[in-house]
Amino acid sequence: MPTQKIDQIESNQSGFVIHIRSSSTRLVATDEVVQSTLLAAFSVDADLDLEVFEGTDLVRRVNAFDVNRKAQKDEVARLATQIDLNAGTSLLEIFVVQANNTEKTFTVRQQVLQRICLTAALAKVALQLRLQDMEVIGALLPPPA
Repeated sequence: MPTQKIDQIESNQSGFVIHIRSSSTRLVATDEVVQSTLLAAFSVDADLDLEVFEGTDLVRRVNAFDVNRKAQKDEVARLATQIDLNAGTSLLEIFVVQANNTEKTFTVRQQVLQRICLTAALAKVALQLRLQDMEVIGALLPPPA
């Protein structure tokens, strides 16, 4: 699927219906991690590359997209979702700018930490992360500037 932008998001009893800009395409998102990530993408008018389950309109995965093009050290520059094959659930991926201006990718499984990371990304603030391997197991949002 080529990159696209979300025109509007409609909620219903089973999840979200995503209306794709300049298209009659409608996609469905029922997974909470995918929904939260799509809301973030909508908030920043991001160009998206979405994967759907074969033969359906159900969003499987949100590929990495820019949420903060001018991200500084410890800020989230990009977001994505990933499928945890062991658990069969979605998880959040955050791409955090490092001191050398490169990005490092971390996974976020816990819902409360996902919310904190999404908030930091949209607020464009640095995160203090506690990690176990490449997984976020704790995070601290700084006070507002």
